[in-house]
Amino acid sequence: KNLHWDVGTLWLVDSRSEQLTTFDVYSEIPQALARFEKASRSLCCGMDRTLPGRVWQSREPNWIADIRCDRDFARAAVAAQVGIQGAFACPVYLGNRVLGVLEFFSREIRQPDEDLLELMTMLGGQLGQFIERVRAQQRTQEHLHRLTDAERRLRFVADASRSLAMLVDPVTTLQRMASLATPVFADWCAVHIPDEQTHLRQIALAHSDPEKLGLAEQLNRRYPPDPKATTGVSQVMRSGVSEWAADITHNMLEQVAKDDEHLRLLKTLDLKSYICVPIKIKERVLGVITFVRSETSSRYTIE
Repeated sequence: KNLHWDVGTLWLVDSRSEQLTTFDVYSEIPQALARFEKASRSLCCGMDRTLPGRVWQSREPNWIADIRCDRDFARAAVAAQVGIQGAFACPVYLGNRVLGVLEFFSREIRQPDEDLLELMTMLGGQLGQFIERVRAQQRTQEHLHRLTDAERRLRFVADASRSLAMLVDPVTTLQRMASLATPVFADWCAVHIPDEQTHLRQIALAHSDPEKLGLAEQLNRRYPPDPKATTGVSQVMRSGVSEWAADITHNMLEQVAKDDEHLRLLKTLDLKSYICVPIKIKERVLGVITFVRSETSSRYTIE
């Protein structure tokens, strides 16, 4: 604004696509220049002959006194429609690395101004340092968020261990573990053990949403585990091998559902990801504990 140019654009390098993408556009007369702003936002530039591409490739400022004379200016048609004529751009950099490009446009033909280019090049270096500090802060916040998640899981393990040490009644102990798991590690946790006829029965259940706890109980009463199933708690009980799915698909639900009502209940619970783990003493499988995450939670991953 203080430089008396009509439009300013900040491009940033996207490290994943290795292209320049528009981060922000400033204009004193946004209505008149709306089409030019739209054209800028829809443009992605590599190290090519576009104005921001040339600056990225050369790491040097570039001045266009009259856009009409520049055959490589990609937005020439829309620039002519809104009356833009002059332009210049300079790199946003940190050391030898270009982080982005600053672009400025005028509705007047403007001859190169070396003092302005020197000033904007210096500001590009300062802006690069600022951008890097912001990104470092974002990386720190993301790292702290991951640590927080890990701390919650470790707290669950510690609490569960204390429960196992303090309680001697297996049913009470396992219900306590299921309750501790929600919502820290799962939205829904269930424990199954075999009865005298080796049929799996659910002895513990917890859900982070009290309204859905009743649905989960109803699901178990009406549709207990199929002893012949090749996936889920029955398979884990037989094999002693854990099972997990990062994404529970609609097709997976259809395969395990015994009828339409079973499928409806499964879909109502918003099952999105699960881990099914055997409870073992040495090589003997005593039961199975299942952790499920719903729509509101992140998925389980192999990590």
